[in-house]
Amino acid sequence: MLKNLHIVMNDCVHASRILKETQSISRLLSNDDEVVVVATRRSEGHLDFERLDAKRSIDRIQVTVPSFLKGKFATAVRFPFWILAVLFRYVPKRPAVVNIHHAETLVLGLLFKWLADSKFVYDPHELEAEKNGYGPKKRWFVAMLERLVIPYADEVFVVNRSISDEYARRYACSPPHVLMNVPRFTEPPKRSRRLHDALGLSYEKRICLYLGALTKGRGIEFIMDAFEAADSPEYVVVFVGYGPLQGLIEERARNCSRIYFHPAVQPAEVLDVAASADVGLCLIESVSLSYHYCLPNKFFEYLFAGIPVVVTPLPELTRLVDEYGVGVVLQERTPKALQLAVREADAVGEAGIQGNIEKVRLDYSWDAQEVVVKKVYGKYFGLSGA
Repeated sequence: MLKNLHIVMNDCVHASRILKETQSISRLLSNDDEVVVVATRRSEGHLDFERLDAKRSIDRIQVTVPSFLKGKFATAVRFPFWILAVLFRYVPKRPAVVNIHHAETLVLGLLFKWLADSKFVYDPHELEAEKNGYGPKKRWFVAMLERLVIPYADEVFVVNRSISDEYARRYACSPPHVLMNVPRFTEPPKRSRRLHDALGLSYEKRICLYLGALTKGRGIEFIMDAFEAADSPEYVVVFVGYGPLQGLIEERARNCSRIYFHPAVQPAEVLDVAASADVGLCLIESVSLSYHYCLPNKFFEYLFAGIPVVVTPLPELTRLVDEYGVGVVLQERTPKALQLAVREADAVGEAGIQGNIEKVRLDYSWDAQEVVVKKVYGKYFGLSGA
């Protein structure tokens, strides 16, 4: 029986938060119950149907449009047909709880609530109305949509306390539940030379690591500028991920021996990759309110892998770095300042911050977040299998 349906507007390949959340929910279900993630399929490299385990699966729905439609026009045509396909396929299954992960699909939450008598959970991964890249019209539209629909949601989850407070302030609603995107509690992976070996680097090189989406607003070009300007070959930067800036990174890597690119890895491999670096870079730019309040999962992945971090002075990042003493807050946005911050963070790591990192792992692991999952979803599924 379909108990929980998650609706996402991507292929759900690197969706670590959804994968952890659905696994935690599945533990509350009986053996005959199921959690399904319905996603999009835009690449031939992804399966239409993927079985994650006995209780979880991903259903990728592909909608084709005429070849002469390109870009935004193709999206504008594809999107409503995808919405209809989701409704026709899953309303008859009457899922007990439907999670909506994007503001653009909030209407689906309402429709499932009305047509299938489903409980409706709004589960965004950032401050949706203030996403990076949104223009004034898109921000206004998303904010209006949230204002209209959130009162109908049975539960709302967000990814940190700052965003929860902002939702409560904006829409005069109860503060949403906080469910952070953090790794599970595991023993730190052993230090390795995985990236050195994969990229043919000398073991004497100190690696600064960027993990995540290769997009604007995350300090990528600034990082490359700093490493191109460095006067010492001791430190190199490795970008691990995928996104629209990949080509630019590869181009600049060809012209600078201190810049490297490595393809994205599966979520289960992230900590092992990070453990082969020396410093983690989380230089999110305050280009939108969503980014200003962000607390990326990559920040925690660096720490869970046992390496110190350099972060930009954003509220959530600064609070944790200062509270736990696990890295350096970059106060001046210049190549020279970043070079100095990298050395300082590396020195912090060499001095030994494992005790501090252990505190972060205990306080912010997914095991701690799972308490919230059990408390909220237990109301709808009971606690069998928990």
